[in-house]
Amino acid sequence: MHSKSVKYLLGVSKECVEKGDAILGVRHRVQPVVGQVYPGLLALFPEQLGTGGTYFIQMSKQLAVQYINATYRQHLTVRMLDSAREYFTIHFSLQDTFLLPQRENGNNFRQQEVSGKIVLMDGSLRNEYVPGKYDTIHTLRLIMKRSYAEELARELFSQETVEEIFSNRYHNIFLQLYMPDKCTGLLQGLGRMSMEDKAFGLSLTGVAYSLIATLKDVVAQRQRSVVPRLLKNDIEAIHLTQQFLLEAVENDFPGIERLAAMAHMSPTKYKLLYTRIYGMPPKKYFIQKKMELAREMLATGNYRVSEIVYELGYSNQGFFTQQFRKIFGVLPKQLVGRTI
Repeated sequence: MHSKSVKYLLGVSKECVEKGDAILGVRHRVQPVVGQVYPGLLALFPEQLGTGGTYFIQMSKQLAVQYINATYRQHLTVRMLDSAREYFTIHFSLQDTFLLPQRENGNNFRQQEVSGKIVLMDGSLRNEYVPGKYDTIHTLRLIMKRSYAEELARELFSQETVEEIFSNRYHNIFLQLYMPDKCTGLLQGLGRMSMEDKAFGLSLTGVAYSLIATLKDVVAQRQRSVVPRLLKNDIEAIHLTQQFLLEAVENDFPGIERLAAMAHMSPTKYKLLYTRIYGMPPKKYFIQKKMELAREMLATGNYRVSEIVYELGYSNQGFFTQQFRKIFGVLPKQLVGRTI
């Protein structure tokens, strides 16, 4: 299937975005932003490319934010380039997927689902975004110069972790965790606004700073609530129980006691370690995966909501609907037959 390919140079100035968008035939509109030195750059997609668009603001000499809320009408391969390793990015994604190399500098890529997640990554990590026809991307990306990223990292992590991140010659994803409800609500609020609204740029910068503050709180809470060190055997044991959870997602949650016994740990230690590794408690992770499976089943158009409720072991459709809406911000019936 034919796929148009475009390359973007990662950076904090709007020129980096303009060069890539020109290949796609995207026209820009410069929008003044209250309280900002730099204007916003609004890009609405032409009809042949899709619906929606992007909004980019350089917030300072070291930081920029790009918001993407678009549904594509053609297949694209978008490559982000930072060969000098000058930038780091934080992604707050409601709907998005990366393609990442299976090995350093390898040519074989694996799909990395990042919907509902926060991802901190080295900008020079080879990655691609490959939206297919009718795919939707709804994400906010913070682009930081290395010095800003290092300063932020010192607020988030221990000195040992910071040195590991910034002295590492490999290109990595350094943090990946599920977004708290506050982050989800902020992005959903942006999604309800028109990017053509004169106040959108101001709202976007406000949301960007709120997301950074929330990330600091989330990481601080995780560090206060976990044991100080992860041992290799413990990590392997936790991974095995997580695989068990994924295979059992159509059933009821097996319970902390059972999972802890499988990992040969006390329930308290198990829950702490699991939360440290995966960014949320086991039951919340299990529900998240159950809802993602429900969304996939709805998208096929082959199931009624009531059938999915039964297949996933729920006895109360109202409770299922409540959980689904809390995670995705929409009712299950609104996604029947829609490509995700």
